[in-house]
Amino acid sequence: MECRVRARFLPLETTALDINALKGRIGEAFVESILRQSGFKVSRLGRESQVQQLLKNGGSEFLPDFLIWKPADQSRDGLPLHRLLSVEVKISFQRRGVSSSFW
Repeated sequence: MECRVRARFLPLETTALDINALKGRIGEAFVESILRQSGFKVSRLGRESQVQQLLKNGGSEFLPDFLIWKPADQSRDGLPLHRLLSVEVKISFQRRGVSSSFW
């Protein structure tokens, strides 16, 4: 039995885009971990999520990467109230040098 593997190399542009997408996902995972450790419930909403496909209606609407919430207080009826926030993660890497930034 013989098995042959044929290697295909992607064009440099495609590879660079894939690496940048991977860096973005790593940044999102880093931020998501921090949010969860801070006691927030986290739901992924961004363009890459399945929720985006369900909510898409018409043009390209803004949708943050995460929707986060945590208990904040109770209503007069004793029902829990939550702090609800939307979070957009942006990551920037410099090619020359070691600095990177999240915001």
